[in-house]
Amino acid sequence: AGAVIRIKNFAHPISVARKVLEEIPHLMLSGKGAELFARLMGFREISPNEQYANTDDREIEKLPEDYREFVRKYSKLLAEQRTFSTVGAVAIDSKGHIVAGTSTGGIAHAFPGRVGDTPIIGAGTFASRSAGASATGLGEGILRVSVTRKLVELVEGGQAVQEACDRVVEICSERGFQCGVIALDAEGNAGLSHNGFFMPTMYSRFD
Repeated sequence: AGAVIRIKNFAHPISVARKVLEEIPHLMLSGKGAELFARLMGFREISPNEQYANTDDREIEKLPEDYREFVRKYSKLLAEQRTFSTVGAVAIDSKGHIVAGTSTGGIAHAFPGRVGDTPIIGAGTFASRSAGASATGLGEGILRVSVTRKLVELVEGGQAVQEACDRVVEICSERGFQCGVIALDAEGNAGLSHNGFFMPTMYSRFD
């Protein structure tokens, strides 16, 4: 696993986190150190204005045709509203390797230095040989429950991935905070659940 926290002015923090995984013995880098590492790895810094709409048409063209227009419309909506939210992805390749990635712009009015669930392995993001998961919602609650780790452990214990998603969101609801999760198991079965807020999702399978 790899993670970066409080990194600014880089378009693809998950890619930087992947380099942490690949290039150094540490699990996590924060702030200026994360930004220095990104520069050393050759990532391009971008201006704040670019961050409002950094959709790359070359990347969109790689998506299935059904999803291209959805991505363009959603990117335009985000650019117009100038809002940032959590983006999560879980994938499995033809060899059965499962990966999960999560990125967020954080929350408004947070105290300086606040760290949410997104970069914490087992809270906002987790993957094993059995399943992978990504979470969104109230970071402090997700941290306390260790949402994605718990979800994956439920799958490892024999629950269907959708049942595992429903169960961890149920736990979050019982504790009184918002949460949404997406997940895949080792067979490529997808699960998703959330407790009542806007959470657009999409799923693709290529056999």
